[in-house]
Amino acid sequence: MVHCTSSNQTAARLYLDSIAPAGVLDGSRAGNFDVADQGSPIQVPGGSVLICQWTGADNNAVGTMRVQYVVLKQRR
Repeated sequence: MVHCTSSNQTAARLYLDSIAPAGVLDGSRAGNFDVADQGSPIQVPGGSVLICQWTGADNNAVGTMRVQYVVLKQRR
């Protein structure tokens, strides 16, 4: 879920490890409030960093992202 307090409409993009075109995992044109598609989970390699970036926000607006996750362990 993404949320932003901006009075302007925002967009949010989710990146893996760095803000670069190759690292885009997901995004929303409704960055002020949107909920993810629970039926299409994103798998993220261990040790990775998730970065959420909002565009179009007012100065001093606050963006929040909530992540629901499950840790998968490989059996040896």
